Amino acid sequence: MQRPFLLGSVCALAIGVGIWFWKSGQGVLLTNREIADAIPTDLRLVPPTAQELEAMSAWEVLGAGIRGEPQLRSYWFVGDFQRNSANLLGFVPASDWLPDKVEALCALGPPGETASDGPRPDGPVFDIFRVLSMRSDFLIAAGNGSRVWPTARALARMAATIGRYRGELGQYLAGLSTPVQLALSSLIRAVDAGAFTRKQLRELDRLLPLDDALVRAMQARVPFTFDRAVVRALEVPNRESLLKPADPKAENSDRYLAGRLNVPMTLAREIELYHRFSKNIGQSAAKRSWGTTSEDRERMEYMRSYPWPRKGDPEWLVYARDEWFRFKARAWPNARGFAVGGTPTWALSNIMQERIRFALAKARIRLAIDPRLEMPIDPGDGLRIRVDPKRRVIWSVGNDGVDNGGASNPHDSTALDTVISF
Repeated sequence: MQRPFLLGSVCALAIGVGIWFWKSGQGVLLTNREIADAIPTDLRLVPPTAQELEAMSAWEVLGAGIRGEPQLRSYWFVGDFQRNSANLLGFVPASDWLPDKVEALCALGPPGETASDGPRPDGPVFDIFRVLSMRSDFLIAAGNGSRVWPTARALARMAATIGRYRGELGQYLAGLSTPVQLALSSLIRAVDAGAFTRKQLRELDRLLPLDDALVRAMQARVPFTFDRAVVRALEVPNRESLLKPADPKAENSDRYLAGRLNVPMTLAREIELYHRFSKNIGQSAAKRSWGTTSEDRERMEYMRSYPWPRKGDPEWLVYARDEWFRFKARAWPNARGFAVGGTPTWALSNIMQERIRFALAKARIRLAIDPRLEMPIDPGDGLRIRVDPKRRVIWSVGNDGVDNGGASNPHDSTALDTVISF
């Protein structure tokens, strides 16, 4: 009787050891429910509301309608503008209907991400911004500045509305932030042309958001990015690709990227990085510590603690490998977490640039209302936007937080100060 019992015990022990080796070979995993419970409230994704989805769909329909207008399509590209300069004003009556339509859509409130992996919203929105900006510029060029107000008001309201778009941060910065800033440039040109009454200027100042509202909107996009770049990569079934051992013979592969994954440590590491990133969104450039908060730097420091990068590898190649394995990064069971996703450093710079553009636009408007009005806060250093009446320039200290007295680099808008003339 003892021999079968002993044999059964040995088999059970062997099975247990096998399961332990199998589990330890995979690393430390969590269920999707456990991952969801570990996400702090401020990084937990709240899906877009029905109203936000409705607003986004309405912008997409309007953008498609613009593309379908033959009279607008003939004036679409800059090359066409130059070749058909005698007929430029045909563009204005063809788009007379647009400002009222945009105002109506803005009344729906800010749009939201239609689908996390769905079509990008930047195309339709960019088309609408472009038509409105061209209308404003053409009317001023034709000496019809008095007719610009409906278009300018629609531009300002749309910039403020799209600026509150709630969706993935990278998507906003890559596709929506640029047309918002172009719209602000059109408004500044219209102010320079003296196209508005003082009452209208006050309305524009009221419509454009203050810096703290822009910061809150950017921070509200961080959970979308965290969900897409981190949570999904760690959840079943997506993490199965992370658990596949790297093939040392495959191109761009590396023998140190083993098929192990420590989900709790990786998740904790990413939460820490995203908290730092979100906090830095609201910091002035002068107070931000790029070296200690950049995910790129954090990742490099982590990799240097292992035998990789190998001796002799140029740094750019190390970064290239890091990008290649961005969604295949591992965390050893007993090691600190490795970044799976992460928000690139350029995001902080691009966010700062949009904040500066809004501040400069509000400064130009307030200067036109009354030069004695208080200037808005400069996101670059937390002080006030600078004005030099003698040189007729307005400037922000820019991304580096250093006041260069209004000196700018025409070849790099992010170098030295960010300056506009008036």
